[in-house]
Amino acid sequence: MSCNHDCARPPRFPATVANRPGLSRFAYRIGDYGSMRGHILDRLVKEPALSGWTHLKSDEPGIALLEGAAILGDILTFYQELYANETRLGTAAWQESIFDLVQLTGYRPAPGLGGTARFALDLRGADPVIVPRGFGFQAKLEGADKPAVFESTAAITAWPGLGSFHLYRRRQDAQAIAPGTTALDIIRLGTATDLATRAGHGIAAGDRILILSGPFDPYEILVVRETEEHLDRVTLHLEGAVRESHPAEVTAYRLGRTFRHYGADAPRQFFTFREDPPKTFSHDTTYFRATGSNHAGNTYHSALKAREIPLDSEVDDLATGSTIVCTGRTVLPTARDFAFVRRVERVTPRDILWANATAPVSLIELSAALRTDTLAAISASEIGAFGAKATPGLQVIDAEMFELAISKGGAIAKGKTGAMSKIGSLPDIVAEIQTQSDTGPGAMQVMVQGMIQQVQAQVVAIAETHDIRRLRLHETTGARMILRAPPRQKSSVADGKVNFFGTREEAEALAGRTILLAGLTETPEEITVAEKQPELDATPKGPQGDRRIWPIALGAVPKSGAAGFSETDPVVTAHGNIVTATQGESQAEAVIGSGDARLAFQTFAIPKSPLTFLPDSARTPPYAPELEVRVDGRLWTRVATFFGQAADAEVYVVRSDGEGGHVVQFGDGLSGARLTSGRNNVTAAWRVGAGAAGDLADGEEPKAKDRLKPLSGVLMPGPVTGGAAAEGPETARAAAPGRMQSLGRLVGLADYEAEALMVPGVIKAGAVFAAEAERPSISLTVLTEDESPESVAAAAAALRHADRCRGPARHPLQVVPGRRRWVHLSLLLGYDPTYRSADLDAAVRTALGTDPSDGTGAPGTGLFALPLRRFGQDVHISQAVGAAQAVPGIVWVRPVAFGKLPATSDDPEDLSVPPKAALLPRLQAAPAEVLVLSALHLTLSASTVTSDAECPE
Repeated sequence: MSCNHDCARPPRFPATVANRPGLSRFAYRIGDYGSMRGHILDRLVKEPALSGWTHLKSDEPGIALLEGAAILGDILTFYQELYANETRLGTAAWQESIFDLVQLTGYRPAPGLGGTARFALDLRGADPVIVPRGFGFQAKLEGADKPAVFESTAAITAWPGLGSFHLYRRRQDAQAIAPGTTALDIIRLGTATDLATRAGHGIAAGDRILILSGPFDPYEILVVRETEEHLDRVTLHLEGAVRESHPAEVTAYRLGRTFRHYGADAPRQFFTFREDPPKTFSHDTTYFRATGSNHAGNTYHSALKAREIPLDSEVDDLATGSTIVCTGRTVLPTARDFAFVRRVERVTPRDILWANATAPVSLIELSAALRTDTLAAISASEIGAFGAKATPGLQVIDAEMFELAISKGGAIAKGKTGAMSKIGSLPDIVAEIQTQSDTGPGAMQVMVQGMIQQVQAQVVAIAETHDIRRLRLHETTGARMILRAPPRQKSSVADGKVNFFGTREEAEALAGRTILLAGLTETPEEITVAEKQPELDATPKGPQGDRRIWPIALGAVPKSGAAGFSETDPVVTAHGNIVTATQGESQAEAVIGSGDARLAFQTFAIPKSPLTFLPDSARTPPYAPELEVRVDGRLWTRVATFFGQAADAEVYVVRSDGEGGHVVQFGDGLSGARLTSGRNNVTAAWRVGAGAAGDLADGEEPKAKDRLKPLSGVLMPGPVTGGAAAEGPETARAAAPGRMQSLGRLVGLADYEAEALMVPGVIKAGAVFAAEAERPSISLTVLTEDESPESVAAAAAALRHADRCRGPARHPLQVVPGRRRWVHLSLLLGYDPTYRSADLDAAVRTALGTDPSDGTGAPGTGLFALPLRRFGQDVHISQAVGAAQAVPGIVWVRPVAFGKLPATSDDPEDLSVPPKAALLPRLQAAPAEVLVLSALHLTLSASTVTSDAECPE
């Protein structure tokens, strides 16, 4: 039978195996069930001896047997191709296959690394306590099933006042107390400056205080509205405000009762009567007393010593030794207010006569008379102007002073001339002025000035005199106080100098200590206090345990900004009892095996996994297990490989068992010593735990795993950093070939990239040659899982160590932290109605390589898949449209919005698409950025109208 057209070709068996390079899977089967069955039947019908076998259905036993052979061949070739792909690193799909293949090249996949956390401790009491090395903490992190265990890396001395505290901007120098000031601070109470004593001032709302700075400086009586304690300040808030200007510091007393000089309210004149012959006499009441001499008295006024003052009432509860503030006004030789502070030496009851009245009163004797040694320093010009500062005239004449000057001056003067002979008292002065009023204001002023000039020559010899009508004696309650205006803070911390509130011991303990500043930055800022504190050393210590402001110098300028260091509203919180702890729970030393000197390369499993590994930039690879192995009680040394080890070297290696655990292997007597024979003579102590990274889970708090009696609370101000999961197969697949080709040396840029990918936690690396200041260098950008500065610093330390030890050392190495730059995309899709929309959405997301929002692993394929993108690589909207258009079932694609999200956060959940998003034709990435797309920022809108929507007008 012949066939000329559309003839069925015989099955091809065996198939020719041919594959182009670069395939993710290659063909290796010579046939499948269909081709094998067809080949067998074709041979069957062509065999002359079997030409009589015409029934070729499956119900024929012989045919069934042949089909069974085809089935067997299909199974064998299927697994043959599967296993063949698993023998090649580029096509292997199983994790075990990839790890076995890379280990043949000498590449060791990185294990999971333990994270590093910083815990801040709050303590009760006042005494410091030592937190030992290995102190345990536990914290449940976001996305974790159970709490991670951490242990401190070093012992620290923790202080109660350094748990959570604030630092403050320095204060300006003390300013003068200006009018309008509404609050004053108590800086000294009695002789004490400590806070506890000052806080016990006993002043309450409504109390009066008197402030003064010198005997003849302005004084004021103020009313307290409320008191406040803040930091080292004890503040008195006033009703109203200060009226006068005062120096930066003033003396103050809390006032009790206020007394007057007996007779101060007596009438200006009083009368006496004589019966025989009857006559009425008028007398002037004496209101003036010399401040520094005895009062001689007369018939109608009792004699008084200079230090004696009769009170206007009789009191029996004025204590001897108490302090009295005497305020009043001198009238000669110059008019000025005074405020003298005196001590009550004696209080005696006495009948006092003053003018036309006599009464039993209390006579107090002061510690000193109401005068000072400043009298001799009064200038002639001050006397001549009578204390007036304005232009001489009627308005500047002090009436009382003028009256006293004339009356006393006339008594002392040898003779009187001119107008002075006509004037004896103030009424006479007024009468004389009235009689001269018709001469005009100018003549009147000339006349008064003439009077003043005549008095000047006489009053210089007059003793200092005060008016008892203005004299007030203020009882004080409580100790003397020194007050100061509330301090003002400086506006900057650019010099790194701040204030600390606490005890002297706590301030000294801050020197050289690392603290964390939290509040204004996303992650706490680590800063070290300067080791030397000259300003603190120069500050007087004060009483033991006194809490006050101390000057502190930081080792660097805070990045938080000056606004966070306000005394009134501090935003930045400092943590000083910082315990650095690494992940891993210590296990008790346990027996892991028995040595047998007859055996080579004895291997024992670590009983509990995962074994903790921590970064160690001085090693290659840059990590080390938290493991100690002892043989017969002696500690052996871990090495990376037995190659080059002496026959008697007491060393061991740690290897992964491929199932998440680890084993310890010993030498063979040629490369590394064999184990000595013994029963249970091999022991190990190790830590368990790895992969912790990120913030605390919502609603969770860190806890102390061990007991510390004064511990009151544990905080974790920042995230756990440095933790990384065990290296995945895709990273190992990419890094192992480069590692093998470089033979452990760093020569080309690809070698640096491969070396970076070996560092645990590094998920992407890109190296380029750069030129800075006309000097060539190698710029290596690394992207870590958590993108934290700590993980980047650890990777940089490991890479620089590798560059020094195994690199050409021709160009400086710059390690640049890479970052994901999140983008947003909105597409309008035309769906084929025969497809499910959910399936099409999932396919488009896969084609775009979106990062899932459910916490599952990032995609390995797609336009925005991290493994396929490069640092600094741009992306066009046409690429996104093309990727979506290539999905079967998508008829057409229209872009709606495309742009970059703000670089304010590395977490896509913290970012949102702007309401009016723009459609940009191209997104440019910075050299250290890689553009990625989160499922949270991808919007897919469906449409099944393919005719109109595809081609809008």
